[in-house]
Amino acid sequence: MINKSTQVSIIGGGLAGTTLAWELHLKAIDFQIIDLNKPKTTLKAAGIFNPVVFKRLTKSYMIDECLPVAKEFYQKIEKITNEVFFFEKPLFKTINNIGGQNQWEAKIGDSNFADYLKPISSEKFENLKNYQAWGEVKQGGFVDTKTYLTASQIFFEKEGRFQQIEKLSNYLMDKDSWIVKNDGLEIKTQKIVFCEGAYATENPLWNFLPFRATKGETLTIKTEAQIPDAIFKKDFFLLPIGNKQYKVGATYQWDNLDWEPSDEGKLTLIEKLEEILNCPYQIIEHTAGIRPNTNDRKPFLGEHPINKQMFVFNGLGSKGVALVPYFAGKVCNQLLNNVEPNKEFSILRFLNNE
Repeated sequence: MINKSTQVSIIGGGLAGTTLAWELHLKAIDFQIIDLNKPKTTLKAAGIFNPVVFKRLTKSYMIDECLPVAKEFYQKIEKITNEVFFFEKPLFKTINNIGGQNQWEAKIGDSNFADYLKPISSEKFENLKNYQAWGEVKQGGFVDTKTYLTASQIFFEKEGRFQQIEKLSNYLMDKDSWIVKNDGLEIKTQKIVFCEGAYATENPLWNFLPFRATKGETLTIKTEAQIPDAIFKKDFFLLPIGNKQYKVGATYQWDNLDWEPSDEGKLTLIEKLEEILNCPYQIIEHTAGIRPNTNDRKPFLGEHPINKQMFVFNGLGSKGVALVPYFAGKVCNQLLNNVEPNKEFSILRFLNNE
């Protein structure tokens, strides 16, 4: 039996739980990560950060606030872990008509977009199909989420702060503390933060939150052809990940939410890929995951309305790598200083008495 006592227990070792753990570590707060041995979307995600939403050519949610925090955070953790997982890359979006060009040029003249957009280019890229024009985005890139999680887990295991289990059996209140129990594990903790990703939809504690989980599939391909070291976007992405390999994605499916790659998803991705790629390639991996999206596309932060000292940190969705360091700071502020998150992303917005 493992018996521990800690200030904060984090349920879940994915993107949200791991980033919250780093925030607590940097503030010298005692914590434990209790990670359930289940598939993780973070390990399969492309991890792209893009400051622009192309559908309406607007800025991504809270990108001005979140992106500087994310850059500083990931670069700091790279130094601590002696790993490299944060990559800034040029990002090019296809533009297929005059209306699209006019819209892009109008945004170029808007000072709010000065940090994110470059003028339209008519460049022809080697081994990619020709398009009328390309719009280039500044401050884009990706986080190698697999390396980030793996390096973090190794670090926290050495610190004695990471426990991986098959399932949790119970949460018991003992005076002013919770006891997190499992066969072979008992942790007495002052506060619990649930960072369960899409698995939160199965947790009755949080079933009042309007998750809108989506299944996403990606391909990893390899080609000997020379392709520029940049991210290319149409209504999908082509992302260079090194060693002549590229990720292609992603699909969106709201029904039949399982973790298994599908023939339909693979065919869709191949069709999308061949709209932009103009060279031979081979598929070396096909994966699927479930994103913890929300109905209003905003995160879920806050304390449970009944079970006090239980908190949730979830709902970061497909833009999670850019959002998570900023919002992990908000969660820490509530845990340590009792500062309620802004109602825009607090779970208070779903409670009838608020």
